[in-house]
Amino acid sequence: MSTDTTRTTNQPTSLGEVTNLPELPADFLAEAKAEGAEVVPYAPDQLAAFIQGQITLGDLEGIPKEAQYQMANKGHQLLEEGKLDDAKVVFEGLLALDPFDAYFLTALGSIALRTEQYDAADHFYSRALEINPFSIAAWAHRGETRVHKGLLLEASEDLKKAMDLDLQGEDPIAQRARLVAQTVADQLKAQQKSV
Repeated sequence: MSTDTTRTTNQPTSLGEVTNLPELPADFLAEAKAEGAEVVPYAPDQLAAFIQGQITLGDLEGIPKEAQYQMANKGHQLLEEGKLDDAKVVFEGLLALDPFDAYFLTALGSIALRTEQYDAADHFYSRALEINPFSIAAWAHRGETRVHKGLLLEASEDLKKAMDLDLQGEDPIAQRARLVAQTVADQLKAQQKSV
């Protein structure tokens, strides 16, 4: 029995070993090219790192964060113009490139909030806060989302966190959170009086 001394036991020799999927037929790429598909070869180690969750699709595709944020600026502009469907497409694409970017998640939360999809908005803001617990926007907007959901105590806590993060007291989102928090406090007092 011969031993292979060229590789260590931890290194896969093929993509099939990494994914536990069968290997593609040898002529697959030739057939795809013949049908007009553009085939972009990936370095096996990069593809394995992507499959194992060590790098993002943006990393795999070679799309730097600077380019992603240029796209995000366009998406934000669409959001501000009220073109929510178009903005959603942009940010969903960006989220596919980097599912760990809190800004992309917050933007999708804002789109969901504006379209009254409160459960989806809450999900996006919550995920953004898992990644970046210092986001004034995510805390404030999740607080507003929870007001819409009737979760006033949770909303109050979120709004307070947004205000606490605004150390200079100048962030417009935190200023709005202060106004919403006062309204929530008034509603909570009214609820306590009626009990």
